[in-house]
Amino acid sequence: MTAPPDPRDWLGRVERPSRYLGNEVNAVRKDLSTVDLVMALAYPDVYDVGMSNLGLQVLYHMLNGRPDVACERVYSPWVDYEAEMEARGLVLETLENRVPVRDLDILGISLPHELCYTNVVNLLRLSGIPLRAQEREGGRWPLILGGGSAAFACEPVAPFFDAILVGDGEVATGLIVDAVKVWKQGGGRDRVGLLRELSGIQGVYCPRFFRFHYASEKDPLTVSAIEPLLAGHPMVRKAIVDDLNAAYYPATAIVPNKEVVHDRLAVELLRGCNRGCRFCQAGYTYRPYRERTPARVMELVEQGLASTGFDEVTLLSLSSGDHSCLDGLAEGLAERLRPRQVALSMPSMRLESLSGRLMEAIRGVRPTGFTVAPEAGTERLRRVINKTMTDRLILDKVEEVFARGWGGIKLYFMIGLPTETDEDLLGIVRLAEAMGRTGRRYRRNATVTISTSTFVPKAHTPFQWEPQITMEETRRRQRVIREALREPRVIYKCHDARETWLEGVFSRGTRRLADFLARAVELGCRFDSWTERFDLGLWERAAAECGVDVAAHHAARPLEAVLPWDHIDSHVTKEFHLRELRRAHAEGGTPDCRWDACSACGLDRRRCAPEFVSPFDIPARPPAVVPPMAEVALRGREGARPATARPAARVRLGYERLADARFLGHLELQNILRRAARRAGLPVRASGGFHPLARIDMGPALPVGTESEAEYLDLELDQALAPEEVRRRLEGCLPLGMRVRSAEALAPGAASIQDAQEAVRYALRLEATVGDLGARVEAFLALETAPVLRRRGQKPARVVDVRASVESLEVVPWDPHHPHQHLDLWLATSPAGTARPAEVVALVAGAGVEARVRKLEVRWRCEGAGPAREALVAAAVVGGTVAELPPRVEAQGPAARTAGERVHFDHLRPQG
Repeated sequence: MTAPPDPRDWLGRVERPSRYLGNEVNAVRKDLSTVDLVMALAYPDVYDVGMSNLGLQVLYHMLNGRPDVACERVYSPWVDYEAEMEARGLVLETLENRVPVRDLDILGISLPHELCYTNVVNLLRLSGIPLRAQEREGGRWPLILGGGSAAFACEPVAPFFDAILVGDGEVATGLIVDAVKVWKQGGGRDRVGLLRELSGIQGVYCPRFFRFHYASEKDPLTVSAIEPLLAGHPMVRKAIVDDLNAAYYPATAIVPNKEVVHDRLAVELLRGCNRGCRFCQAGYTYRPYRERTPARVMELVEQGLASTGFDEVTLLSLSSGDHSCLDGLAEGLAERLRPRQVALSMPSMRLESLSGRLMEAIRGVRPTGFTVAPEAGTERLRRVINKTMTDRLILDKVEEVFARGWGGIKLYFMIGLPTETDEDLLGIVRLAEAMGRTGRRYRRNATVTISTSTFVPKAHTPFQWEPQITMEETRRRQRVIREALREPRVIYKCHDARETWLEGVFSRGTRRLADFLARAVELGCRFDSWTERFDLGLWERAAAECGVDVAAHHAARPLEAVLPWDHIDSHVTKEFHLRELRRAHAEGGTPDCRWDACSACGLDRRRCAPEFVSPFDIPARPPAVVPPMAEVALRGREGARPATARPAARVRLGYERLADARFLGHLELQNILRRAARRAGLPVRASGGFHPLARIDMGPALPVGTESEAEYLDLELDQALAPEEVRRRLEGCLPLGMRVRSAEALAPGAASIQDAQEAVRYALRLEATVGDLGARVEAFLALETAPVLRRRGQKPARVVDVRASVESLEVVPWDPHHPHQHLDLWLATSPAGTARPAEVVALVAGAGVEARVRKLEVRWRCEGAGPAREALVAAAVVGGTVAELPPRVEAQGPAARTAGERVHFDHLRPQG
């Protein structure tokens, strides 16, 4: 007899199973029977990318703050997970309660950029939801709602959505939820009536109420007219949050179990940008400019750190240096973060706004990387794009960056900009090499990394009518830069020309591209922003089958043409963009209207000229003393911090990791435990070096998928605390499925967990019935040796004698109520190599038999005498009652459980 597999056991077979757990600290898991509406926010990329999206975090906590709504999360499953789903006939589910996505009331899908469009369609396909909105009108399907940066020119995906939110989401999302709730309570039948109601909310675009007319039946590109079908609704005006300081912002954030792209606490510093870079869509669509006060930013940072335990804070915006009192704010934050070993970072910095005070604040705990975006290699081309930085300013600021302790700098440039020549490309090389020579004056191994992306004309910008260079021309210009570079410490990276080719198709496309997109998904296109996953051949095949002329989509647009986004009002007028286009070709500048005259972009002047934050809003503090560059340069490696001589106390904690927590990897657990210690306010001793980390000594790594009731870690503390106080503080700071069970003080000189363990006991549940299991066990125990060849990645293979590690192996008596076969295993630990439970199962039951493994207890070495020995013995005792498990004897040694008290896995339930 073969028992049905556990529905989650197969997670151990996919890459990074921690992506799919949903058990993180600060995740919200509601009882769905207590709410009126269940919805999910989806990000069309893997968890690692989606968890770094600040907008989704804000909306997630805002909606879950309502007692009538449960809001959960969905991310695109990686290709291996998708293959497992399809092999098992599964549909996509939410993370928190594993609700089938097709059973939700609302599915909100973020539209961050054009290269995620295949994942958007695939999310619907994997959920079993009809792709096009018109196919969902007769059934009970969730409202498919879009939103995000790409919503301003979303026609290629518009047919897949019922509604799309354009602009700021904090207010409009709540109004949408209210309308859907009323509609659902009324029976939820008139879907068109609901969309008509939603269209009355500022910022909501319902594609069904706008009809596109084309120049010809076969032309997917040339729009002759956009006809509004709803009376009194000729255009969609974007939603705007006027007062950013009063807008909702969460006091917490979900703490990811695995490393994600931006693994830190993010606080939005300001929104909008008036700099007017002519290629930048966000610079126009995010207007007007709005700031948060320093006091509010500091409050959010303090709340966020207390609830997350991150060791880095980043202040996010399009241009952080524009904040009216950034220097004082950064210094105030640095003073508060430095004693806690928390770093401060500010991406999106403009060189003009860099000051010595700001650099000193950023390098407070450790330099967090420095990225600058000159965008163009010559002053002429910078005037064209309205980014008027001189070469002299760039080089002077870069020198100050190197002089103040940074060992490397990253520079972002764009190739293919309007009017660009090869001389502009060589200007990138000259600028980068000059920076490299400057850096070596302060550090021999200083590096300059230049990265180029290819210009893609974007909607709602002055360059929306400009052509895009071809894939072949992109590669030629990349070669010009690469072949001209001579400086050895200058590293060149460039964006994949194939991805830019595709982005250019969708960035200015019409809704007639929906068939092309759907066909590409059918052919297997996924994750097109991942270079290793992009398949140009599949896209060319889809284009040929659907009659899409890619070259036409990359061509210049007539200035008088109807553009596919003309019915979307970003509050910046088309007339303004035309004026800016003419100024670009005349190399004329448009100043920032915060400091100069109004540029008449179309925004209501009352909105785009807010009162700036007063510098006196910063909490009182002594004036900062900024060391001169010469003094900073002499510091050398002063940033490296020595570790303190001896900890004030060592505490050994015993903890369990059950249910989904068994899928966390060893390095992921280290991160989780460090952040838990920070949240708990434990005075954990920090390591030395440039990146101080909490000193946490963990036991041997368990294979992913192994449950454990007997995991241990040692904490080194700078302040003596009672072990029970340490355990109490950690309560509630760990993810679902993890719990601290014991805490004991260690005497000075006590052996590490690795050295102190003598043997480990496991319970093994076989996933297939094996005949003559008892005889097989006896035959294995009769062996003198049982060598296995163990391979791990690129490391040399080594031989491990599995039999030498096995102290005992028994078949657990059969229980008719629980048909799985169970084994009880004791493995001795050895520096020479310890067997793994899976290796024992393979040798006893056969290579094709899998087992679910649970670690039950540890036997400790009791060598020596005195306090160290007593501490080790005490640490072996597992304290506390496990309320979630069936009553049983707590283990204190190899013979603690009798045969009748052994654990059957079928009795176990997820914790929490």
